[in-house]
Amino acid sequence: SFVEAGAALSAFKARLHEWVSGRLAGELNAKRQEVEELQWRSDSYAQGICARSRRAYHCFRSSQHRGMGDAAFITFTMCSQCDSSASNWGCKGCRRPFCSKCFTKHRGTAPYVRWMYEDLGFLKSFWTSPELCLEDAQAQLSELSGAPAREIRLKVFVSGQLVEDEVLDS
Repeated sequence: SFVEAGAALSAFKARLHEWVSGRLAGELNAKRQEVEELQWRSDSYAQGICARSRRAYHCFRSSQHRGMGDAAFITFTMCSQCDSSASNWGCKGCRRPFCSKCFTKHRGTAPYVRWMYEDLGFLKSFWTSPELCLEDAQAQLSELSGAPAREIRLKVFVSGQLVEDEVLDS
């Protein structure tokens, strides 16, 4: 029941009247520091919270673990940063949609890997793996462990710059 007796009822009515008339604004409104902290948390959430080892630009349409609408031919998904079209593309780690420009900022200095077989000859310029996050590169390369021995060229990039280029035995 919503019935209260005596002093408690008068205190409630007085407080309610102060709230409705706007006199509690100073008490209820956030302070500048609280607003800035909330803005930072909101921006961080929109940027995506994911492990650096999982950051890869990924098409969700071709993903094994698609979300609702990821298989649609035409999508109207907006980038979580700039509101431009992201189609079905985004970060594999946090599954947030990003346009390619904003994903580059989101990835930051997280490394990504490309690999290819070294014995492809002139075909090397035509075939290379897509940009893989560290965990996906490790998974793909571990799948090759039972295959016949072939040399593998592994390239590691950070911020779009090649930082490691090695030929490894499989």
